[in-house]
Amino acid sequence: MIVLAQKTVLWTGLTVLLSWLLPRRLQMPAVILSTCLFLAVLDRVALALLACQVPLVLWALPRVRRRGVLTAALVALLVLVLAAFKLAGERAYPARVAMPLGISYMAFRLIHLLVDGYAGRLPVYSTEGVLAYLLFLPPLPVGPIHRLPEFLVDLRRRRFDAGLLGRGLERVLHGYAKLVILRNLILLPYLLPALSRSEGASFLGDTLAASGRWLDLYVSFSGASDLAIGYALAMGFRIQENFRFPFLAASIPDFWRRWHISLTLWCRDYVYAPVAAATRRPVLAVAVAMVVIGLWHEASLRYILWGLYHAAGILATHRLAAATRGWWTPGGRRAWLLRPLGTLATLVFVVSSFPVTARLDGALKSHLPWRNQAHVRLPLPAPAPAPGQPAGGAVVYLADNGNSHLLSTECRRVLVP
Repeated sequence: MIVLAQKTVLWTGLTVLLSWLLPRRLQMPAVILSTCLFLAVLDRVALALLACQVPLVLWALPRVRRRGVLTAALVALLVLVLAAFKLAGERAYPARVAMPLGISYMAFRLIHLLVDGYAGRLPVYSTEGVLAYLLFLPPLPVGPIHRLPEFLVDLRRRRFDAGLLGRGLERVLHGYAKLVILRNLILLPYLLPALSRSEGASFLGDTLAASGRWLDLYVSFSGASDLAIGYALAMGFRIQENFRFPFLAASIPDFWRRWHISLTLWCRDYVYAPVAAATRRPVLAVAVAMVVIGLWHEASLRYILWGLYHAAGILATHRLAAATRGWWTPGGRRAWLLRPLGTLATLVFVVSSFPVTARLDGALKSHLPWRNQAHVRLPLPAPAPAPGQPAGGAVVYLADNGNSHLLSTECRRVLVP
């Protein structure tokens, strides 16, 4: 992950020092310059996108108030640019197009500014304050998606606080412990291979493998969020929490209040609320919001189905809660007894989302008029048979176009009859 690169560690640490050692009037300009240089070294495409998008949004902010056409056009432009990179990244094989660093999080922050500017919800701001918000280094690569009002409050009140600095450094250590010890030394070499041994043999085997992937996602993203939150605290800023023990959730809605919190809240405010207000159909709004979360992870039919799967779980949970209202009260004996069952059912539902939607995806694609090109088999000459063995058939290379970045440099060789 980018957050573990040596350059990133040193650069972020230097940025934290600059944010305190320089004279106050130079501190935030130095942070902005440090972020731009960081992108210039690691991802010039991302810097070029920011150089185009950020000035455009800064120009538009004083003009979008109650101007729906301008706001909608700019939001659509940001979404189209993000979608173009996601689709190019999924389809460009073997020359895979990489997603620019932090483009998703930056697009969501820019949309937040435009929509809240249109609605008149933004506080009084300066150009330097908005630039400091957009080019604040700790959450730029991997989130969380923090908001401008809270950032400006911290910017105005910012004073050196040894206690806050200590809390931030402690949070950074927690993040690195998750990423280095839990993920790199335990999950990747031991636990994930063990859980993946029976993958493909049965639904239970696929579910066990999926549990490993969910655990890896949690450790990776929560560890990265710990780093961002810790570095931000060390610089005097409190940004949005992103994970709160999601696997202890008692229901599907509770899970999404604990998993990738900043993304869930963003979709609630900028997808669910507008769709619900425009259509007066909250069921449709939930489905659209969850599909957006799915497409944010990957632009594919599989993740559209994944989003609908979770939307169905959220709606079913609300219907069940409405049907059983009055049967139990929060904090009562029945609630205390049922909560472990709810946690277990939620965990099974969440973990099963990958194998269930993968099967639905495969079933749908097998009946569509176009062929699924996700897997390509390139026939090669058969190797010479081993002594005492019959000649084998062709040898193929298996390559996953949609996830080629997960494969090793050499694709797996498989002998087929």
